[in-house]
Amino acid sequence: MQLCLFEDDFTTRFHPLTLTRPVDDLRTGILTLREKWKYALQPEQLLRTTRSHLSEVFPPGPPEEDKDCLWINARYLPTPDFVEAARNLSPGEAIMDD
Repeated sequence: MQLCLFEDDFTTRFHPLTLTRPVDDLRTGILTLREKWKYALQPEQLLRTTRSHLSEVFPPGPPEEDKDCLWINARYLPTPDFVEAARNLSPGEAIMDD
């Protein structure tokens, strides 16, 4: 499985911290959000979408088209319940919040 982290329009709420880095590069404790997801789901590949001005410093890496990709909002923390729900998703399914 590929894990693909993406940013949404709420990235600006983390300014000035996210002016020079992606949301998934923010630290919460000792680990970044990206590292927390990596340890929680142990994907084959961990990719990200980034804003254009950050793509040279933080290369996104395109997902492989022949593999499933689990898209997760980069600002979400991997809580045990959320990780379990993400693991149980089938292709084409999504977890949505109001």
